[in-house]
Amino acid sequence: MHARFGRKSPAGPTAAASDADTTALPAAPPPWRLGKLRLTLAGVGAFLVAITLLLLFYIGPQVIAAPVSFNQTYVLTATNASYFNAGTLSTELGANLTYTLTVRSDPSASSHTNAVWDSSAVLTDPLNKTTVNAVVLRGAFNRRTGEMLNCCGASLNGDTRVRQSGIWLLFPVNTNKATYQVFDPNSGHTFPATYTGTARVDGLTTYRFVQHVPPTVAAQMAGIPSYLLGLKGSSSSTVVANRYWSADNTFFVDPRTGVPIDEEVKGLSVLRGPGGQGKLTVADMDLKMTQSTQNQLVALANKNATSITLLRVAGPVGTGVLGVLLIAAAFIPFRRRPRTASSGQESLGADESARSHERVETHEGGLQMVTGSMRAADTGQDTGPANGAVPHGSKDTGRDAANGAVIHESADAARNAGPANGTKPAESEDVSQNAGQNAGQDAGQPATATARENDEHQD
Repeated sequence: MHARFGRKSPAGPTAAASDADTTALPAAPPPWRLGKLRLTLAGVGAFLVAITLLLLFYIGPQVIAAPVSFNQTYVLTATNASYFNAGTLSTELGANLTYTLTVRSDPSASSHTNAVWDSSAVLTDPLNKTTVNAVVLRGAFNRRTGEMLNCCGASLNGDTRVRQSGIWLLFPVNTNKATYQVFDPNSGHTFPATYTGTARVDGLTTYRFVQHVPPTVAAQMAGIPSYLLGLKGSSSSTVVANRYWSADNTFFVDPRTGVPIDEEVKGLSVLRGPGGQGKLTVADMDLKMTQSTQNQLVALANKNATSITLLRVAGPVGTGVLGVLLIAAAFIPFRRRPRTASSGQESLGADESARSHERVETHEGGLQMVTGSMRAADTGQDTGPANGAVPHGSKDTGRDAANGAVIHESADAARNAGPANGTKPAESEDVSQNAGQNAGQDAGQPATATARENDEHQD
């Protein structure tokens, strides 16, 4: 007797690989689209490289410069100073003097290359409300080098004949350990300021420059009583005296920005008669910058240093590196790794192989059990339950169920069995064969009712 099963499904790794190969893969982008992407990357990269060169050689030098708009007040004080009080015609000793330098820019007279600043320096005795000296300067200078220019109405105390040269209030950016020519407004002349070492000022490392100003005629003053200079003569006689200025100026400069954040002036101003005869001390003082002014200048230096770093270092490095990377990416070939059953579908193929193998074992086990049952029925032997399947029919019609397979009765048992409780017996061998085809559908259904019907029929 033959049992017919449904046709086996393809199983094993080969079938899984076949299924995986038929899986739709994402389509590669067309060549024209890749070409357009490469062109875009190269264009943006070239633009960034150009920006880098501009930042280094044009934009940076143009932007890193003295501001057109500037407003700053410097205050220095001196204790135990002496000066001549013109109001009382007497010398004041042990006085506290204040030197106030106010600087304001003139944007209307400035340009993208030059700056014009006006300054007013006043030395006073706040206690006696006395003005000891005053200097008014209009200075023009190159915004990038700091070199003073004789243009734009530059003058000292209203005198445009005074030649201004060297640097004035600001040292060059990235100050060197060198000697700089510095204009001294108190004398109206330029003298060298020599680098002498470093010093810490409010947490910043500064370069210290010392400028020695020898006794220099700063101005002429007429109508000076002779006796004030110690000269012989009547009390009513007057002379034209020269005012001399000498000083040792010390500048503490932030080398990153060229901003002096501290200053000390040991100055002496005297009057001398014709031929250098006689002497009257106008002022003798040791001026030092106040802490408040230092704090303002430190903040200004740090702010300028941040801007300079962005323009000279962070900006060019960032744009340059990004530009080079984009250009390199534009010329690197794009390669897409093909997805195959052995790579992209490994997990899917393994699962399909395992499931197919289980189906093969199930079908082979069911076939063996059905074949054994049919042999036992032909020889008239009883068959018992195997693998947990519940037997159907009598001892002449033993059918085992393995893994849910339906057991087929013999043709003789089918003809002798009568209807019981509405259950129809198997009518022919063809019925048995058809039952074998539906074995997978009847798997797992209870067969106890059919067993009771067969027992009653035998009784």
